[in-house]
Amino acid sequence: MTAIILALAASGGALALAVMPYGGPPDHLQAYAHSGAFFVISFLLAFGLPRRPWGGLATAFVLGLVIEGAQIFVPGRSASLGDLTANLAGILAGGLFYGAFKLAAARLHSTST
Repeated sequence: MTAIILALAASGGALALAVMPYGGPPDHLQAYAHSGAFFVISFLLAFGLPRRPWGGLATAFVLGLVIEGAQIFVPGRSASLGDLTANLAGILAGGLFYGAFKLAAARLHSTST
């Protein structure tokens, strides 16, 4: 439950930053910011939904679509396929990290018993 609350907080923060007019990191850092934010969000959602981690990753992707769509209506912002691609890269990395985390935890548990 804590992971879901943290994911919601991170998602809210990402959305708030995304709809600020004329804001955001410098252009050369935008892909890193998108990937990093969605790495954290997707990992937390997958962790918070251990029976359906793919649902958490899909939710993160839908959030990325919503954020990009919302930017169409914000002065000085625009939807970008590059941003959506960076979001997806972060989601995939977060999902892979979650899988590695679960595998390591299972191995640790099996060797300790």
